[in-house]
Amino acid sequence: MLSSATILVVEENTRLLGIIVECLNNSGFRTLKAAKGKDALKLLSEQETNLVLASTTLPDIKGIQFYKAAREAVGERPGYLFLASKDCLDDPTIRQTMTLEGFLTKPFSDQTLLATVEARLHSAQKTKATHMKDDLPPVSLLVVEDDLAMLVALRDILEGAGFRVSTATNGKDALDRFQEVN
Repeated sequence: MLSSATILVVEENTRLLGIIVECLNNSGFRTLKAAKGKDALKLLSEQETNLVLASTTLPDIKGIQFYKAAREAVGERPGYLFLASKDCLDDPTIRQTMTLEGFLTKPFSDQTLLATVEARLHSAQKTKATHMKDDLPPVSLLVVEDDLAMLVALRDILEGAGFRVSTATNGKDALDRFQEVN
């Protein structure tokens, strides 16, 4: 059951951190929390998690550096969602990584949080199950969409259906991604 998943929430704003954790706990999720990236990395090394929700702005490490360190520490095992401020979308490097993983733009409602978390967990669970029962590699798709929310939604739906999905937000990025794959 998805609601029994363990979610690590990493948010520097302790008020927002408390609100997110309370919302997730009230919905049946098990949560771990940290206000700093280094504390969160320690938790990741000690406890199994299904999903990481992490701010793009942390007091001790940049959000993108935390993401890279977390992926290095635990690989692709847990899903990942960025908790992003609107100004983060202006940085192309952060935007590209956020688009690949998924994100919530602050502020967001409890309903948006829960729907996004459920979709991400469901997508990861379905993709894992599909890969386990098929001996054939998944079909790869390249999705090009300039609306980031739509791009993330399409990616999650297609990954949930068992496709390996690459994304791009414009034609130039699409050509670059296509050349990387071929």
